[in-house]
Amino acid sequence: MITRRGLMKQTTAVAAVTAVGRLADIEAQQPSDPSALMFPGFKASRIQTTGAIINVVSGGQGPPLLLLHGYPQTHVLWHKIAPRLAAEFSLVMPDLRGYGDSSKPADGTDHSTYSKRAMALDQVEVMSHFGFQDFAVVGHDRGGRVAHRMALDHPERVTKLAVLDIVPTYKVC
Repeated sequence: MITRRGLMKQTTAVAAVTAVGRLADIEAQQPSDPSALMFPGFKASRIQTTGAIINVVSGGQGPPLLLLHGYPQTHVLWHKIAPRLAAEFSLVMPDLRGYGDSSKPADGTDHSTYSKRAMALDQVEVMSHFGFQDFAVVGHDRGGRVAHRMALDHPERVTKLAVLDIVPTYKVC
């Protein structure tokens, strides 16, 4: 004889098994890389640089173009314009160190771990990883400052530079 309590246990067990099965079906349909949802046709990578592990989304064809996001964004900032640019450029869209899915190395007493110089070197190394010895750079906000530092420290690597939405440093001080 089935009691009310027994019926509730069986119903709960069946519901739980069904829910787990449905979740597994949903997960199987989802891409393993979250960037694939916002950047279809692009490839996600994690690249070890001298100072950090940098999360990158790349794709497209043509001359190389490095896109650097601002504060507090990530590479996702570029998701609407990336498909158009990818028709003419090989895009590299990283998360700066300390942002998004890039590593967050411990900061030292002098804060040089997060200097624009250190972040610029990360990006030069990322571009080398992809085989690009010289490239154009677009930087927005914080990425603009990193791009500016990169052009000063690595002028032989930066062919063109566009900085968006930054105030010149000497005006801020």
